[in-house]
Amino acid sequence: MAHLARDSLLFTNNEHFHHIYHHLFFSSLFAMAIPPILRDTAPPPVIQNTTTSNSSAPPTTDAAGPTHKAGSTPQCRGGNSRTRWDDSEIGPLKYKRSDYEPFLQVDLRNSRVLVDIDKFSERVLRIPFPETRSDKFCTTDARLNKLVDAIYGDAQFKNFLQVFLARCRHFGSVETSLYALHADMNNRAMEMIEAEYPGLEPIRFYRNDPKVLMGGILNRKNLSPDMFGVFKALFDGSETNLTKEKVKEALDVFAEPVYSSIYWAMVLLLLEGKDGDCTLWDGRDGFRMLDPVTKKDPIHLSAPEPRPRRKPTSQSRPAYLEASTQSLGSTAPKRQGPIGQSLPAIREEAEDEEEPIELPVRRRRVPDDMAKAHNQCARYGFEALSVPALRDSFVMHLFDRNRVQVLYYSHSLMLTSTAIDLEKEEHVKRFIALLVSHHRLTMRERGVLPVLDQAESFLRTYQFFADRERTGHKVVDRRNTYCGITMTLPLPDGSRSIKVTLGPLIAQEPGIIGRSTCVFEATSEEWPGMKLAVKLSWPGEKRTSEAVFLEAAKKAAAGDAAPGERHWVLDHLPNLLLTHDFATEADSTEARIAQMLSGAEFAGDKAFSYEHRVLRITIHELLFPLETLTNVQDVAQVFADAIQCHGWLYKCPGILHRDISMSNIMYRIKADGRICGVLNDFDLSSFLQHLGDNAQSTSHQRTGTPPFMAMDLLVGEYEEVPKHLYRHDLESFFYVMIVFMSHYELCQPEPPKKKTKSSSPPPRAYIQPHLVSLRDAKAIFFTSAKDLIKENLSPSFQAIAPWLLKIRSMFGAGVNARATHARALEVWEMEKSTIQRNGSKRPSRFAVPSAQAGKRPEPFDNVTLGGAVSYNKFMGGAENLPFGQDMVFNFFADLP
Repeated sequence: MAHLARDSLLFTNNEHFHHIYHHLFFSSLFAMAIPPILRDTAPPPVIQNTTTSNSSAPPTTDAAGPTHKAGSTPQCRGGNSRTRWDDSEIGPLKYKRSDYEPFLQVDLRNSRVLVDIDKFSERVLRIPFPETRSDKFCTTDARLNKLVDAIYGDAQFKNFLQVFLARCRHFGSVETSLYALHADMNNRAMEMIEAEYPGLEPIRFYRNDPKVLMGGILNRKNLSPDMFGVFKALFDGSETNLTKEKVKEALDVFAEPVYSSIYWAMVLLLLEGKDGDCTLWDGRDGFRMLDPVTKKDPIHLSAPEPRPRRKPTSQSRPAYLEASTQSLGSTAPKRQGPIGQSLPAIREEAEDEEEPIELPVRRRRVPDDMAKAHNQCARYGFEALSVPALRDSFVMHLFDRNRVQVLYYSHSLMLTSTAIDLEKEEHVKRFIALLVSHHRLTMRERGVLPVLDQAESFLRTYQFFADRERTGHKVVDRRNTYCGITMTLPLPDGSRSIKVTLGPLIAQEPGIIGRSTCVFEATSEEWPGMKLAVKLSWPGEKRTSEAVFLEAAKKAAAGDAAPGERHWVLDHLPNLLLTHDFATEADSTEARIAQMLSGAEFAGDKAFSYEHRVLRITIHELLFPLETLTNVQDVAQVFADAIQCHGWLYKCPGILHRDISMSNIMYRIKADGRICGVLNDFDLSSFLQHLGDNAQSTSHQRTGTPPFMAMDLLVGEYEEVPKHLYRHDLESFFYVMIVFMSHYELCQPEPPKKKTKSSSPPPRAYIQPHLVSLRDAKAIFFTSAKDLIKENLSPSFQAIAPWLLKIRSMFGAGVNARATHARALEVWEMEKSTIQRNGSKRPSRFAVPSAQAGKRPEPFDNVTLGGAVSYNKFMGGAENLPFGQDMVFNFFADLP
């Protein structure tokens, strides 16, 4: 085909835009390698199971597409993607924690709730506490109560607990000395729990620090959780798993042998330790749920409690500390511990060896230490929930010396318990009950999704996942980890199920709160010979499905087409083959939390809106991204097709896309070689009659990609978001065109050279200026007299510059008109206030005769910026391009 013989489109560090790199707006656009997003949220939950479908036969006239690999082929990636893969040999781009820290800060500020430990344990860990809270530990499960008492009375467990508490009181000790002691105490309890529940999969805890967990999104620095809990089967001596000796060798040698660390996909829960006495969250900068009966504020239950510590009488360590144990993975001398080894002698007199003396507590900045600790834990939750398609919730423990706090992360909220104090008997029993519940939870109650057919192998078999990530000492591209993994989905009518085989991971939106979309290439015998894209996401339950919008569009197209003809717009819509929403069980953890928060009261009369989300899986025809286009006319045609499709959707079925970004403008190739632009990803779309409806609006977070968002929508965190208008999407189209045509250059393909890079990789700048500053910079861009577009466009796209200049002039006229009207209105209001103050208006000798003198200015048409912005004006510049007469135009309308 002629398409395959054209020039190739390569990224270039265009020297034309470097000289204005300091400009805020162009810093946001021209220097970005991956745009940040602001995620969608949804209203309070209505828990139900819905399954919708829009199945259609795969097109038989379409060609296979480009033979070269699409460097960034994100089907339905759009504004819900923060990770973009690089074409170069280094595989996926590596990001620093600072890239995602602003988003985690928003999540921590808006979606974190502090609840009483008993309520937390009841809803998340399914410990049946009575309705009325009591300081004395007691549940309605007699078997659990008996087991907790047995573990608490066990001599070996008491010894481990005493050694741990003694180290906590030891003056000058550091947190690393607590890891092994805490793990030993937990593992002794787990041995007794395993004996009581022999039919369930046992769990063991191991020290991990200073090693990193592998297979994550961010760079490896600062991703070393102190301890982890995994299934015991992961390290047993079975044929499919590593032997315990092999794991000890791998973990104890810090030279990273073949199996040098654990992967995020294998971890059941994490334990993070601190030694500051002030790192547990007390709920001051979030939501605190009051006790439903007493209405007490739980803030005092986790407040910082500096405690006196023991000071040894000599420089040597006390004997009972020398007898302490050490878990796998430590670089210190090997330990004797609870996993098949001998135990240290029980020292009941340990507490009496030294008299406690009051010592000054180290001066610590409590807010800073608390924030740092929970930011760190949020990063761990971020990584755990970013393992594609594996889990939708995650639990971890944060212990600060003798106090423990339990954290729960999901795509809807962050739930934090009040503290457990291991110095108190009843609190120790609560802690033991937590360990019992971790053992008794089912895979689904642990947050593991019923999506991947091999999901449990990720958690139980070390080599199953590790061999996919690594081959010998060489790290394999993380995109290929899921190749060959299958998922089984039911058809809409429920008659049977289909099996889909996953290929490379082509796009992902890692995150905690939000849709957290991931997209895979895939194949299925249901659609033989067709390349598919499988998208998994967690949209708000009340968010209208993409299938509904596409069904409405196809229905409108059938009514708008001439008899016996196929409507042109169908070539520019995505081909959605199947969509399925996974049901949320009535007794699921998410439902139990939603029930707890429903009608709950919060400290300070705050209102928390729980956003229930559903797992939605959609299967599409695989499309191609803009980056793989090879001809400047094709680039212009793809943009024109997408804009025409967008305008038709607005006029005919009444659909506004609302998420225009570079990733949502794609293309397909017909059998005759014709390239058709496709407007993709309708996850955030709205019907016009629902615009402004609370059912489709967001509560805490905005929707869109800031560099591509219209300037009116870039408001401060506490400002009201205006209604989304048609011209806002037109403005986003304009920004996408600028970004694309400034980032890419058409180059002649060169013969491959061994070990040689033909062009510089994309810059890794991830610039997220303040939204209000970005809005002001865009306004300046439209009204500036300097020709910033033509100066910064790549040479290959200079032919399209007249179109872009005309669009900029159109928006500039509208922005100026609105500013002029605002000034006129301000002058009129000042004159009106002067008249009211003086009783009459004094005649001015400088007055200019005018028919409008003294009259209030007419209301400004904000929909079209005073009539300056319309679809016809936007598209008019395309027809006047040098190749405009050869372009295809199907839609003509004076919108809006």
